[in-house]
Amino acid sequence: MIENIWIKNLAIVKELSCELEGGLNVFTGETGAGKSLVVDAISFLLGGRSQIEMVGNYGDELRVEASLIIDDQDSRVRLQELGLDDPCLYIMRTLSKDGRSKARINGKTVPVGFLKDTLSSLVHLHGQQEHEALVLPSYQLDYIDRYAGERALILRAKGESLLSERKEIAEKISNLEEQLRQRERQKDILQYEINEIESARLKENEDQLLLEEKTLLLSGLQIKESLEKLQETLRGEGPKKGFLNILEAHSREIAQFKTRSDKLGSFSSRLENIVIELEDLSWECNSFFEGLEFDPEKLEAVEERLDVVARLKRKYGNTIPQILDYLERAKESLRSLESVDLEIENLISRKEQIERELRDVLGELRALRREKAKELQLRIVEGLRELGIPTSIFKVEFQEFPLEELRSSGLDRAEFWFNANPGEMEKPIGKVASGGELSRLMLVMKSVLADVDRVRALIFDEVDAGIGGKVGEAVARKLKEISRNHQVICITHLPQIAGAADVHFAIEKSPEPPNEVKVKKLEGEERVKEIARMLAGSKITLTVLAHARELLGGKA
Repeated sequence: MIENIWIKNLAIVKELSCELEGGLNVFTGETGAGKSLVVDAISFLLGGRSQIEMVGNYGDELRVEASLIIDDQDSRVRLQELGLDDPCLYIMRTLSKDGRSKARINGKTVPVGFLKDTLSSLVHLHGQQEHEALVLPSYQLDYIDRYAGERALILRAKGESLLSERKEIAEKISNLEEQLRQRERQKDILQYEINEIESARLKENEDQLLLEEKTLLLSGLQIKESLEKLQETLRGEGPKKGFLNILEAHSREIAQFKTRSDKLGSFSSRLENIVIELEDLSWECNSFFEGLEFDPEKLEAVEERLDVVARLKRKYGNTIPQILDYLERAKESLRSLESVDLEIENLISRKEQIERELRDVLGELRALRREKAKELQLRIVEGLRELGIPTSIFKVEFQEFPLEELRSSGLDRAEFWFNANPGEMEKPIGKVASGGELSRLMLVMKSVLADVDRVRALIFDEVDAGIGGKVGEAVARKLKEISRNHQVICITHLPQIAGAADVHFAIEKSPEPPNEVKVKKLEGEERVKEIARMLAGSKITLTVLAHARELLGGKA
């Protein structure tokens, strides 16, 4: 129950406060006096939307405070789960002109979302927005689930959780499949690169040997001429003997005397070594000389081979060892890509498992919705009969969706169909219900749901839109009936509702600028006069006053 509320700097409200009570609390006042500002303040306090325009001209900050008494065990348990052990909640929310909003519960700063979650099960506010939402199928399905109770809400939450996981898994599978497609392209590239390198049959240092061979082929004639001259010098024949032939003759001659002196032995030995070295040089020169040739075809083959090596270097490495290292890495990458990807298989298996669970969970939710919808139809028709629509028809029409079209609310779409006139076909309520009928329908629905939700406080704004006379009396009786088990706060222009109230507050706005708004608790004759004003406006007669006292039933 809301024990009191204090409002400061809300629009034209400079400051006002009121002590609320259990039962039916009503706020009345002239049109434009600011009655709905009380509802706006409560909505803001409950975590509703904040707009800078709400901040008035009496300071830089809007502030709303209230204290709530939690007097039932179930609500206390829910609050304890949120870390709130005190049965009295002191709520405060502020909004500054720079758009910053702060919220506190029992002095502790909390997110606005936490504020909303905490109070949503304790206080329900019905205003114009919810009145308009009544005709929306999404609202109607939510209403059925709330009426169906905790089991339906658990099933729906579980379904939403499974659906969220299913969506995540589907996205992962899609991403992995795209990666697989990219891998296939990568495999093709790797296989091409491996084939290209392997088909070249590279050998270590092959590039250096090829360059040497190319140089020799290009300079073969010049080198051959130089080697011919060297060979002629070493092994020349005829009158002009080669240098090696001369040294051999001298070596043989000196060798005859090598035993006669150590010096001669040393000379002879050194000369023999020189002859041997020159003989090796002559032999190698002759061997190399004989292999030298200028072969244009062979040169072309060497250059083509060098082009192959150069192309591979540009793509895979600066040296042949680097190219061969790249080849090994490419083979390893290819083996990795060709391994079986079990992750996709596991994800597909989990997705199928989730879908089986979804069918079970949402199948149970679907059956529960239909069972409770039948019960709901009877209760709403009975409630509408009490509010002056004795021949109404109210039905819940369900539309089912296959699992492939699954949505967060499950596999159902619900729509309320209604008809207030005998002999006519029922249609969706948004197409056939008048404003007054919608108001009464919402009141009945709130009444039915309040018993299920065990909400402690119900707040109504414009519940009496489009009604009056006997219907107004019926609505007043219904509000009074609801207030026996719930605190009801109602903004009204109907004298019948005001007369049924346990506590009556009047909202007044000063006629002169700055047009401050004040609230006053009415009792005795003040209350009689206010109800008389609601009955007849400014022309208050003794008859009107008598009617007002009659509506109060002796409470004045």
